[in-house]
Amino acid sequence: MPPPKFGLAKTEKVMEMTGGRCWYCGDPAGVIDRVLATTHGGSDNYGNLVPACAPCAARKGDCKIEEFRARLALRNGWRFTAAQTAYLASLNMTLPPAPAVTFFFEREGLRSRPAPVPG
Repeated sequence: MPPPKFGLAKTEKVMEMTGGRCWYCGDPAGVIDRVLATTHGGSDNYGNLVPACAPCAARKGDCKIEEFRARLALRNGWRFTAAQTAYLASLNMTLPPAPAVTFFFEREGLRSRPAPVPG
C-alpha cells in the first residue's frame, strides 16, 4: 500500500481533528481534503487540510465551501420542472423551503479551519 499523500504523521494529525469523521458529513473519513483547493490558491498546510469521506471529497472537487454547500442544496432540494412549478403556482401551492445544508463541523462546533500543528 502506498504511503498517504500528505505523509503519515500529517494524515494522522488531520484525522484526529474529528476523530476520523468526515469534516462535511460526519461519516467515517478515508481521505484528506483541501478546504481551499490549490486551483484557488489553497496549500497543503495543516490549516487547509480536513478529513473527508471519499464521496464528499469527490462531490466537492475543487469548489469552495459555499459552492459545495450550494451544490448539496440543489442536489437535496426540490426537483420540479418549470411546468410542474407553474402548475403548483396555479393551485396557490407553496412548497416549504428545502432544508439548509449544515456541515458536520458546523453542527459539532468545530473550528472552520484546523489549528496549525507543529512538525
